[in-house]
Amino acid sequence: MNRDAALYQPFYCEENVWHLARHEAFVDFERFVAFVSNERRGVPLWCQRASPDPEMPVLWDYHVILFVEDDGWRVFDLDTTLPFGVDVRRYLVETFRLVRAPFAPRFRLIDPDDFAKSLATDRSHMLDGETYRAPPPPWDVIGVGSNVMRFVDLADEGVPGEVVDLDVLVQRLLR
Repeated sequence: MNRDAALYQPFYCEENVWHLARHEAFVDFERFVAFVSNERRGVPLWCQRASPDPEMPVLWDYHVILFVEDDGWRVFDLDTTLPFGVDVRRYLVETFRLVRAPFAPRFRLIDPDDFAKSLATDRSHMLDGETYRAPPPPWDVIGVGSNVMRFVDLADEGVPGEVVDLDVLVQRLLR
């Protein structure tokens, strides 16, 4: 699959990945969705299209990506400047560089079917008063109400997924 075939709206990564994880190109592969955040809700990610300087990171409160196992693990991040479906090793090294506490990333790993069934977003988390911080996607909202920030809250055990740090993620994917 190429990047142009995916539904995409900047700053709506959870919705982008919700659609991407369900795409027919991936349904026969082992895959999982990952919310990236931390307790500070400030994770620096390099190689992001939103950065005005390619050598500078973007500080996201959270980000959502898709991991797919296709003769090795690949990362599908619609906001990266790296290739679409980049090798996991390259993605992790170039995206997270040498990030240390308190900005170290943590990951909520979610089965894509659980994610598809449980995510709800009315986009209220993107409102500043009555104005959107970024233009909303042209497609319909997902589910009823909003639970996006519950996925971001890594201490919330009431939403699907297992929370791991970068070392554990690397051990699982690069064994």
